[in-house]
Amino acid sequence: MFHMMIYMYKKSGDYAQARKLFAQMSDRGIPLSTVTFNSLMSFETDYKEVSSIYDQVLHHLIAQSDNHQFCFP
Repeated sequence: MFHMMIYMYKKSGDYAQARKLFAQMSDRGIPLSTVTFNSLMSFETDYKEVSSIYDQVLHHLIAQSDNHQFCFP
């Protein structure tokens, strides 16, 4: 559900709110998935921001593999 909210904020042009919601997910311990990251990157036009999100994906997947927890859809 969160990934749809992120997607809709991005689609409406409210990038700050989409990033805020994404950060809140992490703070609340809500599992992130590849769908969540893809929703965040879907409308991004700034290469540096996409690169930053992609780095977060990699770090998240490495942490999950260390804990043997995968959240792939």
